[in-house]
Amino acid sequence: MADIEVRDHMPRVSITQGDRITVRLNENPSTGYQWSAAPTGDILEVASSELLAGPTTSPGAGGARIIVLRSARAGHGQVHFTLARSWQREEPIDRWTLDVDVEA
Repeated sequence: MADIEVRDHMPRVSITQGDRITVRLNENPSTGYQWSAAPTGDILEVASSELLAGPTTSPGAGGARIIVLRSARAGHGQVHFTLARSWQREEPIDRWTLDVDVEA
């Protein structure tokens, strides 16, 4: 089992079944915007999502959202990431899709 780290808006990654993908996305909780991940199909699942504080503790300081994805089985899947406020119906201010190939 390996851990693969993905940073901002990488378009595609190939992994082996059982590997985990760790995605690091800049996020500032004081704005109310939060990254979320939505895998399609049953190839991948979200194992965890947490906010890590940045190097400074000043009010309004940003941090990073760490999302860990686990491969459930071999195949091709996608994960849609969106940066939005959960209480607003407006379009997300950022979005991207990660294509994932999982080999057996």
